[in-house]
Amino acid sequence: MEKFGARSTAPIATCIDEVKRCKIFIGIIGMRYGSVHEDGRSFVQIEYESAISEKKDILIYVVDEDKALFPPKHVDLDDNAKKLKSFKNHLKKTHTVEFFVNPNDLANKIKRDLSRHLKDTFSNDKKIDSLSIKSEKVLPLIRTLHGDYDDRKRIEASQQLRGYNDEQVIEALLQSVKYDKRVRYEALTSLYMLKCEKALSTFTERIFDPSPRIRNISIIALGEIGGESNLEDLRMIIDTQDFKNRNQKRSGGKGQRVNWGRSENIRAAETAIGTIEKRLGIQKIINDNDARLIEIESPPKTDDFRIKLQFLLSQAQSQNKNYVDINAAQLHGLVGGYSRSNHRIPICCNVMYQMMQSRDKVLHSPLKGKGSSLVVRYYLPRNNRE
Repeated sequence: MEKFGARSTAPIATCIDEVKRCKIFIGIIGMRYGSVHEDGRSFVQIEYESAISEKKDILIYVVDEDKALFPPKHVDLDDNAKKLKSFKNHLKKTHTVEFFVNPNDLANKIKRDLSRHLKDTFSNDKKIDSLSIKSEKVLPLIRTLHGDYDDRKRIEASQQLRGYNDEQVIEALLQSVKYDKRVRYEALTSLYMLKCEKALSTFTERIFDPSPRIRNISIIALGEIGGESNLEDLRMIIDTQDFKNRNQKRSGGKGQRVNWGRSENIRAAETAIGTIEKRLGIQKIINDNDARLIEIESPPKTDDFRIKLQFLLSQAQSQNKNYVDINAAQLHGLVGGYSRSNHRIPICCNVMYQMMQSRDKVLHSPLKGKGSSLVVRYYLPRNNRE
């Protein structure tokens, strides 16, 4: 407060005014409660409560009382000590606080957290700006999904919305799951590409869908965003008879004839189970104050390449491009695992060839047809009938 300079307003009014002007409130709590206002609260606590009421972004740093060293004159021992303890307890319950032991430690942690916070904020602002700029294009697509249009238009709208992670888009895609199975498949694929956790219950329900393709994309999605509660259903898919009985029970025991797509669904379920178990098994190991995460990655599968390639094509189409050139090494790199010795370049190339349509062409082919240098030009928009 001593750096605010001379002002005509009262000190508390100046403090509150500065809080209103700030973008991020950083609270640094030591061993003293600080200057106390006439109402019994410290200026820092009043500033903090103003930041809460103004809905500011808040970062709280509390001194580590077990490790930090403070001269006795900088430690409250009277009634203010009780108020400080109560204030700290409130902060710890309300926020994820960071602890510090000295000025350098505090400076490094604030620098780290501010950098992350500003990066996240800038990224979100860009997404919002991108959506507002293209709102004239997005809103008609949402209306197409909600309105009384034919399935072909709904499919095209669903594909074009894959680049927009927005609440209205997600709601429209969730509504589209009730339509024809072709529309349902495209909507679920779009929700999977958006890694939409809000669709978790929908994916869980659709692993019992009569369509093998819809079951498959739902199983794959559960592997990416599902948790321990989804493992039982996924294991049931591997036991085909139990899977049939469960689906028959859900459909009222009508015993409808279903093409189970057994092998493909089982492979997808095994992969999804492995992915969830590995994600649950990630352990944080602490040794000499250094933390590291261990995560075992499995090699990418055919569906991983297909879905990533579909996303790249949809993204380019939403940008009104006439074509997009895809290189096998770059596609594998986006999916992951390319740098490892057990890479899956042949599978990646197979997917690139399979997804070619009549007007697409190979710009560069390796000697054996399948290699990291393969380049295919995919023309846009895509023909959904091929």
